[in-house]
Amino acid sequence: VGTLIVAALFMDQLNSIAQYLLPCVDRSVVSRNAWLGAGILNVALNIAVVPRFGLRGAAAVTFATYALVEIYIFAKASKHAPLARLYRPDALLKAAASSAAAAAAALAVFRGAPPLTIQGMAIGVSVFGAVYLVAMFGLKGLSVADFNQIKNIFSLRA
Repeated sequence: VGTLIVAALFMDQLNSIAQYLLPCVDRSVVSRNAWLGAGILNVALNIAVVPRFGLRGAAAVTFATYALVEIYIFAKASKHAPLARLYRPDALLKAAASSAAAAAAALAVFRGAPPLTIQGMAIGVSVFGAVYLVAMFGLKGLSVADFNQIKNIFSLRA
C-alpha cells in the first residue's frame, strides 16, 4: 500500500518540469482541470474499489489516477517544449538502484523495525547515505567532481 502511494508521489515530482512549464506558457488551466478531473476520477473509482479491495484497492486507484494525470500533463506540456530530452533515464535508474540498495541496508540494520529514537534515525540516515553514495559511485552515477561539490555544500568554511 505504502509503495504505491509513494510511487504516485514520486511520479508527481518526476513530472515537475511539465507541471512548471504549463503556467509559464499561460496554460495553467490545463493543470488545474487535469488535477480536478483526476480527483473526481479518484473518488469515483475509490467508491467502487474500496469496498471490495480495501486499502490496497485505494492505493492502486491513487497510483493509477496519478499516472493518468501525469501522462496527460506531460503530453500537453510537450507541445510547448521537447521535454522528453530533458529527462535522463540512465541517471534515474542509477539513483533508483542506489536508493533500493541503501533502503535494504538501512532496513537490515533495524531488522524491519522503524527507528523511533533520534539516535536510531541518525544511524538509519547515516547507513542509507553511505550505501547510497557508494552505490552511486559504483554505478558511475556520481563522479569525484560531484562529490567535491557535495563536500563544498556542507563545508563550514565561510
